[in-house]
Amino acid sequence: MGRQVALTSKEAYKAILPTLGSRQQEVLGALDTLGEASNYQLSLYLSLDINQVTGRITELRKKGLVESSSVTPGRYNIRNQVWRVVEDPVPPEPVPEQLTLIEMDCGE
Repeated sequence: MGRQVALTSKEAYKAILPTLGSRQQEVLGALDTLGEASNYQLSLYLSLDINQVTGRITELRKKGLVESSSVTPGRYNIRNQVWRVVEDPVPPEPVPEQLTLIEMDCGE
C-alpha cells in the first residue's frame, strides 16, 4: 500500500508542477531534497536572498504544497518555522478551455 501512495503522490506532483513558477519549482524541489528546512536553510541551499524564499514558501503554502513541520529556536531568540513538502498534494482542477466574459454596463 505504501508504494501506491508514493506513486499517487508523484503523479499529483507531476500534475501540479506545470502550474508553478520557476522559483516555486526550485524552492519546492530543494525542500523535497532536504526533507525539512527553514527559510534560512533554503536560502543558503539555493543561494537566494531570504526574501525570495519566504515569498515562494507563502505561495506554496497557499497552494497546499508545503506545510509546517516544527518550530526551532533561532538566532536572537527568534523562532524558526521548519517546512516540509505535503505528502499527498491535491492536483489542481482543470481550467475550462474557454472562459466567458460577463458584459458590464458602464452606464454609457
